[in-house]
Amino acid sequence: MSQAAPESEDALIGRVIEGRYAVLERLAAGGMGVVYKAEQRPLGRAVALKILEIQKTPNAAASFGQRFFLEASAAAKLAHPNTIVVHDYGKTDDGLYFIAMEHLDGGTLAQRLRKQGPLSPAEAIHVALQVVSSLRDAHAQGLVHRDLKPGNVMFAPRGGDPLFVKVLDFGLVKMVGEGRENLGLTQSGVMMGSPRYMSPEQVKAAPVDARTDIYSLGAVLYHVLTGAPPFASGSAYEAMNAHVNSPPPPFRATRPDCVAGPQLEALVMRCLEKDPAARFQSMDEVMTALRGCEAEAGASGSGSYLGSAHSRSGSQPEASSPGLAPPSQPSSQPDAPASTGTYQKTVRFDAPELEPPP
Repeated sequence: MSQAAPESEDALIGRVIEGRYAVLERLAAGGMGVVYKAEQRPLGRAVALKILEIQKTPNAAASFGQRFFLEASAAAKLAHPNTIVVHDYGKTDDGLYFIAMEHLDGGTLAQRLRKQGPLSPAEAIHVALQVVSSLRDAHAQGLVHRDLKPGNVMFAPRGGDPLFVKVLDFGLVKMVGEGRENLGLTQSGVMMGSPRYMSPEQVKAAPVDARTDIYSLGAVLYHVLTGAPPFASGSAYEAMNAHVNSPPPPFRATRPDCVAGPQLEALVMRCLEKDPAARFQSMDEVMTALRGCEAEAGASGSGSYLGSAHSRSGSQPEASSPGLAPPSQPSSQPDAPASTGTYQKTVRFDAPELEPPP
């Protein structure tokens, strides 16, 4: 989302939505709506209140309303440590659709990348495992995010972990296995997703499933490790065309000093396969492969790894991960089954303090 407009121009500042959400300040704006900081009364709890934009035609408004309540209800049922909490949603008497979510102030992954550049391989794996765990939970409930990008991953430091993250904006989720009548609700001329991180099937308006999120995860990881998305130059249209027709450049073609090892690069490139059948087939498989890259990245499941010599230098110890090989040697071996449950790791960090969002 972009920076918010001056508050003096915003008629919602000072308004109380549905008698319980006092709008305090405008935080950000984007193509799908505007996010405000609000206070939930009478609890006195700070929330992020998203007011959604709709097309101003009767047919579009009716379609949006049906889809909004269907998808908001599904998103509100998600309960995962790495997924933002949806407290409430609804429609005001004057036609405003809103979602009230937990308020986070740790800044987005996009903001961190702009300010500090790429994450180390160990940091990237730590963040990615949390994102994968969140999405795996959503997929298990039949939901596909469809708009995973650095701006939808937010830091929420806790428990001594400054790189604890939550996945945001499940407002574009799609219910897998929708009937034809529900599929029509999403076809109002609005392309779902972000051009720099969008899967080929989204560009082609083809059916999507959990592997769509795996592609976008690959695009996010590419950005996290190199400092730029796989197709960073040119217009949004050119980026979408590249997602369909062009192979992603090797990491070091984008960033010559990239320190990610060949195993982690192979993982990202497999996520970015054009054909969904050639990608990892589930977030369980992605999680297993990420854990298999920890040794190469200098990460350890039982101690301090962020900022370690391996993660910040070009030194890459020997390691192997099921189903992965360097990009020039694709593997046909299946991934080992992943363990179930939430991703958790007890670590000590020497990462820099996160700056508040601008």
